[in-house]
Amino acid sequence: MREQTTTTSADDGHLRQLRLRRLVHRWAWVGVVVGLIVAGAGGWLIVSATTAEPTTETETVGSLEYTAGFEHEATVEEPNAVFPVGTTVEAQPIYYTTITPTLDSRYVVEYTTVGLTDQTVTVTLEQVIQATSDDVVLWEDRTAVTTVTTEAQTGEAVATASVDVPNLTAEATAIEDSLGAAAGETEFFIEATVEATGTVDDQTGRSATTDTMTIDPDASTFTIEAGDPVSEQVAITEDRTVEPELSVGQLFGGVVFLLGGILVGGFVGGVRLRGAFELTEQETAWLRYHRDRDEFEEWITTITRSEPIRDGYDGTAASLSDLVDYAIDTDNAVVYDPTHGRYLVAADQARYVYDPPEPPAAWSLRDALVRETTPSPEEGPQEERTAEADE
Repeated sequence: MREQTTTTSADDGHLRQLRLRRLVHRWAWVGVVVGLIVAGAGGWLIVSATTAEPTTETETVGSLEYTAGFEHEATVEEPNAVFPVGTTVEAQPIYYTTITPTLDSRYVVEYTTVGLTDQTVTVTLEQVIQATSDDVVLWEDRTAVTTVTTEAQTGEAVATASVDVPNLTAEATAIEDSLGAAAGETEFFIEATVEATGTVDDQTGRSATTDTMTIDPDASTFTIEAGDPVSEQVAITEDRTVEPELSVGQLFGGVVFLLGGILVGGFVGGVRLRGAFELTEQETAWLRYHRDRDEFEEWITTITRSEPIRDGYDGTAASLSDLVDYAIDTDNAVVYDPTHGRYLVAADQARYVYDPPEPPAAWSLRDALVRETTPSPEEGPQEERTAEADE
């Protein structure tokens, strides 16, 4: 009956340590590269924190903001059954031409200024009659109504216009008669132009906006259509140079990264060069033995003998795997005596044995750093020795 052999917990810990050391020794260059990258990042942070170039920012030194829009109303001039004479009706969508023939309109500009030394707001109203066809103006008649200018620092500018609507349509008819034809669609509107100027020292900013209020008359009424209020800003700006502020946090982080990267990369590189994690020949043999033992467990029969296997065997296998290969080739079992720690294959009156290596001594990083690592010629390079113990 075959028995399964197991290693002790101490052996398991020792084996894990050996495998970890082999891994660290083989991949230590990665730690060096990471250290160099971290150090380089730290150097970049330090340089960028101490050599930042001045930047240019645009700053508003003065401004004038305004909101403008039309207001309209009409006064009842003729007796009627609804509105007393003299009553003012405001902001109506429809006005009755017979009783309110005159449209009174105002264009109100409310404005504020900040930081200006001088400012001017000018509002101009014009009465416009024109004929259009497919968005093409066929003819146009403009009449200046009023111009209002204010230079107050904050306030409003109000321009007013009164339009006799029946007279407006009569003017359009007279123009068409003079042309000999009523071509296109006749349009009537009040056009408001706002010109705003602001000055700071020797810098001046200007803005101009145009708004319209349409009058649409028919036989007995007229309708008004005005757009939403217009908002505009006159801004005076200047460029100024902003000196960079030293980022203490970035500088400190760069120093930490730089020193940390150098220390980590230097330590790992120094440990790798001194071979502090390098496996000795005995440790490599110990790892190889346990690899073979785990791999060929099913070929090994454990038998506890009261006396050790005596001398007189015919040969010694160089490794457990060699002994198992021989047992497989000769169709024999590998006998393991755990009491005396020897493996045996008996075949055709011949006996071949394998003696496992002695467990390596305990390892510490402190002892490894002060150890002189000069492998013997038969050991060969560490990479070859550790490769043999790979699992």
